[in-house]
Formats: sequence, structure tokens, C-alpha cells
Amino acid sequence: MTELVSDPRMVAELVRGPYPRPILMPNPFSPEIFHTLIAGFEEVLADTQREQWMLDPKTHNNGLIRRDPTKEDPYIDPKWMWHYSLHEFWNVAHKAGLDTSRHACFLQLCHETILTGIKTVLPIIHELDTQLSGYAFERNFLAADCFLRLIKDDPPLILGRHEVATPHEDFSFCTFHWYETRPHLLWFNEQTEAWVPVDFDDMRNQPVVFFLGRKAALMTGGKREIEPDGTQSKRVVRSSGILRPVNHRVIEVGPLEELTTSRYAAVLFFHTPLVP
Repeated sequence: MTELVSDPRMVAELVRGPYPRPILMPNPFSPEIFHTLIAGFEEVLADTQREQWMLDPKTHNNGLIRRDPTKEDPYIDPKWMWHYSLHEFWNVAHKAGLDTSRHACFLQLCHETILTGIKTVLPIIHELDTQLSGYAFERNFLAADCFLRLIKDDPPLILGRHEVATPHEDFSFCTFHWYETRPHLLWFNEQTEAWVPVDFDDMRNQPVVFFLGRKAALMTGGKREIEPDGTQSKRVVRSSGILRPVNHRVIEVGPLEELTTSRYAAVLFFHTPLVP
């Protein structure tokens, strides 16, 4: 897992391999971009009119979001998140009458970050089309919406546990997990039935962790799991679909009493039109 893969053809071959796995790629973003984005994120959190930035409470696709456990789902990971959708943010902000000039530089950097991510991922999508013809990956990708998520996890000491992100598969077609202040991302190896840490040799120049999500499975024959009431869930039946999502989680390392500060992370989600 420590070897970086830069050839889009090789990335495409690996992600459609015998089992789902993440791929480490050279990071197209500098660490300074991440720190500038996090500073902008904190400025929005400190905004005296912070509630105005909570733009999209129903779909959670745009703006500031607070996530807390509920009676219905006590295992939700408590955290603050910032979502910037490439195609929807400005329309949503305009309808809400938001004064975007107060954080104009931050919003522009969010926009440019997504465009850089798309430019980096597109050759991989093209190679998937070459290797798995007939699924129109590139055509759907170019019609897709993409969004940036900035994360501020509640400190493990406050949570009372080391796990700050429970096991899950992203609903995106693919994901760029591209920076975090304390890197403790783990992925589930279906061959060994074990959780494997993604180790970084260099904390500052972290590689991008690239992996597929549930939409990749649904586009290639994946089946949805069925809820007890007979309805389809958003989960995908394991091992269904030619392309399969990577199950991952985040568990902090170290004495709980010393984990008193938040972990920050930045993730890019690349979506394709939803498959029925």
C-alpha cells in the first residue's frame, strides 16, 4: 500500500481487480491548499451568522452541516462538515440570499480544488471505459456533479471512543481522500477479512487515496440490499457488480486522554447520475 501509482491505466486495472482496494496516487494538491481551506472552514464556523451557511438541511449537499447521533441512528459520527457542490452551490446560495462576498476567497478555492480533482480523475475514468466498454463511464462522469467535503471531527476524548468514522462505503462513483491532519484511515481487505491501515511515509506530502464507491457497483451490475420492510436500501450487496466499493473507517491512535483536538480531513466525491 505504500507504493504510489501514477499511470491511469494501472489505476484502472487495480480498481477493477479481484477485490476492492484503495490506490495511493501522487497528490495534485499542495498541503498549503488544505490548510487554507481548513482556515476558511473555521472562518465560516466562527461567522456570527453561521446559521445562514447551513444551506441544505435536507439533502446535505451544500453549505455547513452539523451531524450528531439520533435516537434512530445512535452510531452517527458527530462532526462539522462543509460541502461545496460544483454545479449546485451557487444556485442554492443565491436562492437563500446568502452574502457570499464575506468568504469569497474560500469559496473560489473550493471551486478550483474540485476542478483540479476532476482533471486528475478523468484519465482514470477514460481508462475504465477502455477496459470495460459499454458502461459509458466517461460520458456519465462528465455529466456528474462533484463536491468537496471538509471535515472537523469531534475530538475522541469528547466522543469517549477512538473511532471517529464508522465502517461505510461511499455513495459516490469514486472518491479522493486527499488530506487529513491525523491519518488513520483503514480499509477492509475482503481477501484477509482484516482492517488494513493506509500508512503515509510523509505526513506533509500525503498521497491521495483513490477508491470506488457504491455507484460504481450499481453501474456495473451491482444489486442493492433489501430492507426488512422490503424496500431497497442504499447499501450494495457485497461482491455484486464488476466494480466494487471499498469499505473504510477512521480509528484514531493513541491514549484517549491525549486526543483532545479535532481531526480535519478533506475529501472529494465524484458522482455520476443515480442508477435506479
